[in-house]
Amino acid sequence: MPRRNVRKLALRPPLPRRGIVWFPRFPVDAKIEKFRADHDPLAAKIPAHLTLVFPFACTLTSTQIASHTRRIIAKWPPLPVVFRDVEGLLDEFILLMARERADAITALHDELYTGVLGNFLRKEIAYVPHITIARARSRELFPAILAKAEMYFGSGRSLEWRIVMRELSVVTWHTDGRITIDATVPLHTN
Repeated sequence: MPRRNVRKLALRPPLPRRGIVWFPRFPVDAKIEKFRADHDPLAAKIPAHLTLVFPFACTLTSTQIASHTRRIIAKWPPLPVVFRDVEGLLDEFILLMARERADAITALHDELYTGVLGNFLRKEIAYVPHITIARARSRELFPAILAKAEMYFGSGRSLEWRIVMRELSVVTWHTDGRITIDATVPLHTN
């Protein structure tokens, strides 16, 4: 059997994953970060955030993504958002929900997934604006963590936070596990 001439290909390192998020500035007494520190494995790596473009592996630089973001949000004024209530998802995630202006956040999400980011939209997942505040390590632990979150933040109670979205950030999930904030882009201001 003849031997094929096979060239060894240099293995490419994995690509970093990039995303676009908003870091709401909650008052200290909201205790969001305290709860996340106890229940969200990402709490030590990245502050509480609302994801508008989910992390995706790409060759685009953070500068290219920031430029795209700048073009999209140049026409968007600061956006007042109300966070209220917690919900569980897939017996794993605990979410703090954006209840007022969620439709505007969804429209912004949709616009960000155009142009150079158009191919990265995962159409099989419905977008619901939220902040992940906990992630259960098992289905068995989920009910207790959800109950604690409901007691801590209230579900159906009047506890709410009104925060204005003024800027978005481009973040990178590096292959070594680090997460960095690479650029911050303000929404349109007069």
